[in-house]
Amino acid sequence: GTGAGGGGGTDSMAAAASSASGADAETASFSRRSSTGNANAKLSHECAALEDLRVEHTEVQLPAAEAADAALRAAQEAIAEAQAQRTEEVLARLRTVAALQSAISDARARLSVYVTLLSRVHNYCVHLEFMHQLPRTYAACLAQLAARGAYAAAFGARAHAAVEAMALLRDEEFKSRLAFLSEFGRMLPRGLPVLARVLQAPPPHCEVRIPEAELPPHLPPVTDADVTAAVELAGAGAAAEAFLELGGVSRGTGDR
Repeated sequence: GTGAGGGGGTDSMAAAASSASGADAETASFSRRSSTGNANAKLSHECAALEDLRVEHTEVQLPAAEAADAALRAAQEAIAEAQAQRTEEVLARLRTVAALQSAISDARARLSVYVTLLSRVHNYCVHLEFMHQLPRTYAACLAQLAARGAYAAAFGARAHAAVEAMALLRDEEFKSRLAFLSEFGRMLPRGLPVLARVLQAPPPHCEVRIPEAELPPHLPPVTDADVTAAVELAGAGAAAEAFLELGGVSRGTGDR
Protein backbone atom coordinates (compact mmCIF):
# COMPACT_ATOMS: atom_id res chain seq x y z
CA GLY A 1 0.00 0.00 0.00
CA THR A 2 2.81 2.22 0.81
CA GLY A 3 4.44 1.52 -2.48
CA ALA A 4 1.29 2.10 -4.32
CA GLY A 5 0.68 5.32 -2.48
CA GLY A 6 4.14 6.44 -3.20
CA GLY A 7 3.73 5.71 -6.88
CA GLY A 8 0.51 7.61 -7.01
CA GLY A 9 2.09 10.65 -5.47
CA THR A 10 4.84 10.61 -7.94
CA ASP A 11 2.42 10.51 -10.78
CA SER A 12 0.47 13.40 -9.38
CA MET A 13 3.62 15.43 -9.02
CA ALA A 14 4.59 14.58 -12.56
CA ALA A 15 1.17 15.52 -13.74
CA ALA A 16 1.37 18.73 -11.86
CA ALA A 17 4.77 19.43 -13.27
CA SER A 18 3.51 18.60 -16.72
CA SER A 19 0.58 20.92 -16.36
CA ALA A 20 2.82 23.62 -15.05
CA SER A 21 5.15 23.27 -18.00
CA GLY A 22 2.19 23.33 -20.33
CA ALA A 23 1.01 26.51 -18.75
CA ASP A 24 4.44 28.03 -19.09
CA ALA A 25 4.53 27.02 -22.70
CA GLU A 26 1.17 28.60 -23.34
CA THR A 27 2.27 31.73 -21.52
CA ALA A 28 5.45 31.89 -23.57
CA SER A 29 3.48 31.26 -26.74
CA PHE A 30 1.02 34.03 -25.82
CA SER A 31 3.88 36.33 -25.01
CA ARG A 32 5.45 35.55 -28.35
CA ARG A 33 2.16 36.09 -30.10
CA SER A 34 1.65 39.33 -28.19
CA SER A 35 5.13 40.63 -28.98
CA THR A 36 4.69 39.62 -32.60
CA GLY A 37 1.41 41.50 -32.75
CA ASN A 38 2.96 44.58 -31.22
CA ALA A 39 5.81 44.44 -33.71
CA ASN A 40 3.37 44.03 -36.55
CA ALA A 41 1.29 46.98 -35.30
CA LYS A 42 4.40 49.13 -34.96
CA LEU A 43 5.52 48.08 -38.40
CA SER A 44 2.09 48.88 -39.77
CA HIS A 45 2.22 52.31 -38.20
CA GLU A 46 5.68 52.90 -39.60
CA CYS A 47 4.57 51.74 -43.05
CA ALA A 48 1.58 54.02 -42.84
CA ALA A 49 3.88 56.92 -41.86
CA LEU A 50 6.17 56.09 -44.75
CA GLU A 51 3.21 56.01 -47.10
CA ASP A 52 2.09 59.41 -45.86
CA LEU A 53 5.64 60.72 -46.32
CA ARG A 54 5.73 59.27 -49.82
CA VAL A 55 2.41 60.84 -50.69
CA GLU A 56 3.53 64.20 -49.26
CA HIS A 57 6.77 64.08 -51.23
CA THR A 58 5.27 62.86 -54.49
CA GLU A 59 2.14 65.00 -54.41
CA VAL A 60 3.29 68.11 -52.55
CA GLN A 61 7.02 68.52 -52.20
CA LEU A 62 8.07 67.33 -55.66
CA PRO A 63 5.49 69.52 -57.54
CA ALA A 64 6.46 72.48 -55.35
CA ALA A 65 10.15 71.83 -56.07
CA GLU A 66 9.40 71.52 -59.79
CA ALA A 67 7.42 74.79 -59.69
CA ALA A 68 10.22 76.53 -57.76
CA ASP A 69 12.78 75.17 -60.22
CA ALA A 70 10.71 76.44 -63.15
CA ALA A 71 10.32 79.85 -61.50
CA LEU A 72 14.04 79.99 -60.75
CA ARG A 73 14.83 79.00 -64.32
CA ALA A 74 12.47 81.70 -65.64
CA ALA A 75 14.02 84.26 -63.29
CA GLN A 76 17.51 83.29 -64.42
CA GLU A 77 16.49 83.52 -68.06
CA ALA A 78 14.87 86.93 -67.46
CA ILE A 79 17.97 88.12 -65.64
CA ALA A 80 20.21 86.84 -68.43
CA GLU A 81 18.02 88.52 -71.06
CA ALA A 82 17.95 91.80 -69.09
CA GLN A 83 21.72 91.63 -68.61
CA ALA A 84 22.20 91.04 -72.34
CA GLN A 85 19.95 94.02 -73.12
CA ARG A 86 21.78 96.24 -70.63
CA THR A 87 25.10 95.11 -72.05
CA GLU A 88 23.93 96.03 -75.56
CA GLU A 89 22.70 99.40 -74.27
CA VAL A 90 26.00 100.06 -72.49
CA LEU A 91 27.92 99.12 -75.63
CA ALA A 92 25.68 101.41 -77.69
CA ARG A 93 26.21 104.23 -75.17
CA LEU A 94 29.95 103.66 -75.24
CA ARG A 95 29.92 103.78 -79.04
CA THR A 96 27.91 107.02 -78.88
CA VAL A 97 30.32 108.49 -76.31
CA ALA A 98 33.30 107.50 -78.45
CA ALA A 99 31.68 109.13 -81.48
CA LEU A 100 30.93 112.27 -79.48
CA GLN A 101 34.49 112.39 -78.16
CA SER A 102 35.79 112.10 -81.69
CA ALA A 103 33.41 114.85 -82.82
CA ILE A 104 34.49 117.05 -79.90
CA SER A 105 38.15 116.49 -80.76
CA ASP A 106 37.48 117.40 -84.39
CA ALA A 107 35.48 120.45 -83.28
CA ARG A 108 38.34 121.60 -81.06
CA ALA A 109 40.81 121.22 -83.91
CA ARG A 110 38.47 123.11 -86.22
CA LEU A 111 37.85 125.71 -83.55
CA SER A 112 41.56 126.45 -83.28
CA VAL A 113 41.69 126.80 -87.05
CA TYR A 114 38.60 129.03 -86.97
CA VAL A 115 40.16 131.18 -84.26
CA THR A 116 43.28 131.61 -86.36
CA LEU A 117 41.19 132.42 -89.43
CA LEU A 118 39.06 134.84 -87.42
CA SER A 119 42.18 136.62 -86.19
CA ARG A 120 43.41 136.93 -89.76
CA VAL A 121 40.03 138.15 -90.95
CA HIS A 122 40.02 140.70 -88.13
CA ASN A 123 43.45 141.94 -89.19
CA TYR A 124 42.28 142.11 -92.80
CA CYS A 125 39.20 144.07 -91.74
CA VAL A 126 41.38 146.47 -89.77
CA HIS A 127 43.57 146.97 -92.84
CA LEU A 128 40.48 147.40 -95.00
CA GLU A 129 39.23 150.02 -92.58
CA PHE A 130 42.58 151.76 -92.89
CA MET A 131 42.29 151.54 -96.67
CA HIS A 132 38.78 152.95 -96.45
CA GLN A 133 40.08 155.87 -94.41
CA LEU A 134 43.05 156.50 -96.73
CA PRO A 135 41.28 159.07 -98.99
CA ARG A 136 40.20 161.08 -95.97
CA THR A 137 43.67 160.71 -94.50
CA TYR A 138 45.26 161.96 -97.73
CA ALA A 139 42.82 164.85 -97.84
CA ALA A 140 43.66 165.73 -94.23
CA CYS A 141 47.36 165.49 -95.07
CA LEU A 142 46.89 167.85 -97.98
CA ALA A 143 45.01 170.25 -95.72
CA GLN A 144 47.82 170.01 -93.18
CA LEU A 145 50.45 170.66 -95.83
CA ALA A 146 48.54 173.66 -97.08
CA ALA A 147 48.15 174.93 -93.53
CA ARG A 148 51.84 174.50 -92.83
CA GLY A 149 52.75 176.28 -96.03
CA ALA A 150 50.47 179.17 -95.12
CA TYR A 151 51.91 179.23 -91.63
CA ALA A 152 55.46 179.29 -92.97
CA ALA A 153 54.58 182.15 -95.31
CA ALA A 154 52.84 184.12 -92.56
CA PHE A 155 55.67 183.48 -90.13
CA GLY A 156 58.26 184.58 -92.67
CA ALA A 157 56.31 187.73 -93.50
CA ARG A 158 55.90 188.66 -89.86
CA ALA A 159 59.53 187.85 -89.14
CA HIS A 160 60.70 190.10 -91.98
CA ALA A 161 58.35 192.84 -90.82
CA ALA A 162 59.71 192.51 -87.29
CA VAL A 163 63.28 192.65 -88.59
CA GLU A 164 62.53 195.75 -90.58
CA ALA A 165 60.81 197.39 -87.60
CA MET A 166 63.71 196.53 -85.30
CA ALA A 167 66.22 197.82 -87.89
CA LEU A 168 64.33 201.10 -88.20
CA LEU A 169 64.22 201.43 -84.42
CA ARG A 170 67.95 200.69 -84.24
CA ASP A 171 68.73 203.30 -86.87
CA GLU A 172 66.82 205.91 -84.92
CA GLU A 173 68.61 204.90 -81.73
CA PHE A 174 71.98 205.00 -83.53
CA LYS A 175 71.31 208.51 -84.80
CA SER A 176 70.28 209.63 -81.32
CA ARG A 177 73.47 208.26 -79.80
CA LEU A 178 75.63 209.89 -82.48
CA ALA A 179 73.98 213.20 -81.79
CA PHE A 180 74.63 212.77 -78.06
CA LEU A 181 78.29 211.89 -78.60
CA SER A 182 78.81 214.74 -81.02
CA GLU A 183 77.40 217.17 -78.53
CA PHE A 184 78.61 215.86 -75.19
CA GLY A 185 81.15 213.16 -75.89
CA ARG A 186 84.15 215.42 -76.34
CA MET A 187 83.44 217.04 -72.99
CA LEU A 188 83.82 213.84 -71.01
CA PRO A 189 86.98 213.51 -68.89
CA ARG A 190 89.51 210.97 -70.04
CA GLY A 191 89.79 209.20 -66.69
CA LEU A 192 86.41 207.50 -66.99
CA PRO A 193 86.98 204.61 -69.41
CA VAL A 194 84.00 202.55 -68.25
CA LEU A 195 81.58 205.37 -68.73
CA ALA A 196 83.12 206.23 -72.07
CA ARG A 197 82.82 202.59 -73.22
CA VAL A 198 79.17 202.43 -72.17
CA LEU A 199 78.28 205.70 -73.84
CA GLN A 200 80.14 204.81 -77.04
CA ALA A 201 78.55 201.34 -77.35
CA PRO A 202 76.30 200.95 -80.43
CA PRO A 203 72.64 200.03 -79.94
CA PRO A 204 71.81 196.30 -79.94
CA HIS A 205 70.60 194.74 -83.11
CA CYS A 206 68.06 191.92 -83.66
CA GLU A 207 68.80 188.82 -85.76
CA VAL A 208 65.93 186.58 -86.84
CA ARG A 209 66.90 183.12 -88.05
CA ILE A 210 64.19 181.19 -89.83
CA PRO A 211 64.87 177.42 -90.06
CA GLU A 212 64.74 175.62 -93.34
CA ALA A 213 61.36 174.90 -94.82
CA GLU A 214 59.60 171.77 -93.46
CA LEU A 215 58.53 170.75 -96.95
CA PRO A 216 61.12 169.74 -99.53
CA PRO A 217 61.56 172.44 -102.14
CA HIS A 218 60.83 170.11 -105.07
CA LEU A 219 57.24 169.47 -103.90
CA PRO A 220 54.61 171.59 -105.64
CA PRO A 221 52.63 173.93 -103.40
CA VAL A 222 49.28 172.75 -102.11
CA THR A 223 46.38 175.12 -102.65
CA ASP A 224 42.87 175.29 -101.24
CA ALA A 225 41.52 173.98 -104.52
CA ASP A 226 43.72 170.87 -104.21
CA VAL A 227 42.44 170.22 -100.70
CA THR A 228 38.80 170.72 -101.73
CA ALA A 229 39.20 168.36 -104.69
CA ALA A 230 40.84 165.72 -102.47
CA VAL A 231 38.02 165.93 -99.92
CA GLU A 232 35.38 165.64 -102.63
CA LEU A 233 37.14 162.61 -104.10
CA ALA A 234 37.16 161.08 -100.62
CA GLY A 235 33.37 161.14 -100.63
CA ALA A 236 32.98 163.98 -98.17
CA GLY A 237 32.46 166.99 -100.39
CA ALA A 238 30.25 168.65 -97.79
CA ALA A 239 33.10 168.34 -95.27
CA ALA A 240 35.63 170.22 -97.39
CA GLU A 241 35.33 173.35 -95.34
CA ALA A 242 35.66 171.29 -92.13
CA PHE A 243 38.89 169.78 -93.41
CA LEU A 244 40.15 173.21 -94.37
CA GLU A 245 39.33 174.49 -90.89
CA LEU A 246 41.03 171.40 -89.40
CA GLY A 247 44.08 172.09 -91.48
CA GLY A 248 44.04 175.74 -90.48
CA VAL A 249 43.79 177.14 -94.01
CA SER A 250 41.82 180.31 -94.59
CA ARG A 251 40.22 180.51 -98.01
CA GLY A 252 40.58 184.24 -98.15
CA THR A 253 44.07 185.31 -97.16
CA GLY A 254 45.98 182.13 -96.38
CA ASP A 255 46.68 183.33 -92.79
CA ARG A 256 46.11 181.35 -89.62
